[in-house]
Amino acid sequence: MNHLTPTYSVQVDCDRHELHFVTSGLFDAAKMEECVQEIGRQVAPLLSKGQKIRALGDLSEFVTQTRDVAEKMQKTLVDAQKFGVERTAIFITSSLVALQYKRLSTGLPIKIFDNRSEALLWLRAD
Repeated sequence: MNHLTPTYSVQVDCDRHELHFVTSGLFDAAKMEECVQEIGRQVAPLLSKGQKIRALGDLSEFVTQTRDVAEKMQKTLVDAQKFGVERTAIFITSSLVALQYKRLSTGLPIKIFDNRSEALLWLRAD
């Protein structure tokens, strides 16, 4: 990673009912809230139809986050289950980020991978 500037992108694959998101850098509370709101806007059409969603997250350029941001991430993961996300695959290249994410997602249908192809295989398995 060359920078700590927080960035994100969000896409929805309507045919597969999948949310794909990429986050990188070090987030503050405001930037994390902006990201969460964008995810909500993108998945709203699927949720309005009552469709279950599977999510793929690319955190390969993410860094370990502050406690405040980590708490927001955890709340978002829990809320996602309530709103219809049935499975989430995350790929992470940093051991420290993986440890933080595992702690935040304990008990949730989330699995961490070290590459995108394995994450997609698990995400799309029936």
